[in-house]
Amino acid sequence: MKKRFLVIALVMMMLFVTACGSSSGGGSGNSTNAADSSASDDASLKIETTSADISIDYLNSPDSNDETIMYASEFGMAIDTPKTYLDNSDKTYFYYADGKMETGMYIFEGYLYPATYDELMSMNEEDFTAAEAQLLEAFLFFKADASVFPPDEMTKWYEETIGYSADTLQELGTVTDEEGNAYTFYAYTASPEDIPEGISEELKPIYEGVISELEAAKKNIKYCDPVDPGAVDEGAIISFVSTDVDGNEVKSEDIFAAADYTMVNCWASWCGPCIGELPEIEELSKKFEEKGGQVIGILMDGSSATGLADAKEIIEETGVTYLNVIDWEGINEQIHVQAYPTTYFVDSSGTIVGSAIIGANPNGYEDTMNSLLG
Repeated sequence: MKKRFLVIALVMMMLFVTACGSSSGGGSGNSTNAADSSASDDASLKIETTSADISIDYLNSPDSNDETIMYASEFGMAIDTPKTYLDNSDKTYFYYADGKMETGMYIFEGYLYPATYDELMSMNEEDFTAAEAQLLEAFLFFKADASVFPPDEMTKWYEETIGYSADTLQELGTVTDEEGNAYTFYAYTASPEDIPEGISEELKPIYEGVISELEAAKKNIKYCDPVDPGAVDEGAIISFVSTDVDGNEVKSEDIFAAADYTMVNCWASWCGPCIGELPEIEELSKKFEEKGGQVIGILMDGSSATGLADAKEIIEETGVTYLNVIDWEGINEQIHVQAYPTTYFVDSSGTIVGSAIIGANPNGYEDTMNSLLG
């Protein structure tokens, strides 16, 4: 199997739990499903399914608090979260993410780990590697631009890029948006034979239940309007009373009022790309201060004793002098970080300006701040 997906290890991205809201439209089989008339921008949306036992319904009004739905914002779809996982989240961790693989191709992927998120984050490298050996590649959904990937090309691409045989790929249907762009949805879901060897007797029924429920879920997917992940939090306000990595109390209103614009870099102590760009961010911090801007970091695993200890060591080794704040209760209700690092820009009131920059991109940070400061 070629490990070429957007993310395989937890060290690259974090869980992004958002959900599609109320359902509208309907129908299944080979009929065409129209969007809800209340969503005027999507009045010409057309959905065609490939068989009578598949349903692709249109959903609007995303709801970020519904854990029963796994939503892929950039991809533009959602499926039901396996109930077996929800009932056993104290033993396992279901990790999923989505994004663009290449021109005309999006992927939405999910993995079941044999330990909880907190357990995984506290593991040493050897134990984490052992846990990865027992993860279940639970599902892969693909949204292919039909003009770039007609069926024959899709089959070829799937076999060459993903590394699975074509008979494991199921075509679900086609969505044509209001601009006439057609996208075909495909799915791969795991089978019982894919359960890793050596899995414990306690976890095996959980894996089996998740597999069974995903098989049903892929026949009842929900199409949502794709969202630019960087723009999700534009206009939101970052507000907190927390501590810095040295234990000093800090308040967002005092911090942000000290500069015209502040770059807010969300990072984690286990994230390689985050750590790699810290020296460059330190240099940018000095440049920005000369122009009326500033940089702060938000340590997203700072509430963990291990994360905080590791981060303090990293900060010292990389020569970082700008303020780093520990994550606070309620942060996930203010900002929706789906990948590390994610970097926001806020004005003096803490209001997010423009789209977030996802991924390590010092040049992008500098260009954005320069455009804001003029």
